[in-house]
Amino acid sequence: MEITSADVDDLAAGATLLGSGGGGDTAIVASMLRHALTQRGPVPLIKAGDLAEDALVVPTAATGSITCLIERLPTGAEFVAAITTVGQHRGEPPRHTDDRQAAPTR
Repeated sequence: MEITSADVDDLAAGATLLGSGGGGDTAIVASMLRHALTQRGPVPLIKAGDLAEDALVVPTAATGSITCLIERLPTGAEFVAAITTVGQHRGEPPRHTDDRQAAPTR
């Protein structure tokens, strides 16, 4: 199972619903996700039961109003830096993350 461009509209609708509309229009983030999926390909999903018990998993997310992104678009490097720092602090690379640029999914 993986996340592809075909999933973006449903993900955006779900984010709008779960955010109760308070986060703003999801069109900007949906466009950014489509671009990332086009550039880097689908994102594989891994079942929790398939992870090793000691696997270092670093989930990443952005919170707050989407309208802030208009003023300063994230590059993605912000997440890479955070994930890399967690791995350095723990003394091991993350095994799974939602940003394959930081650590390959195995």
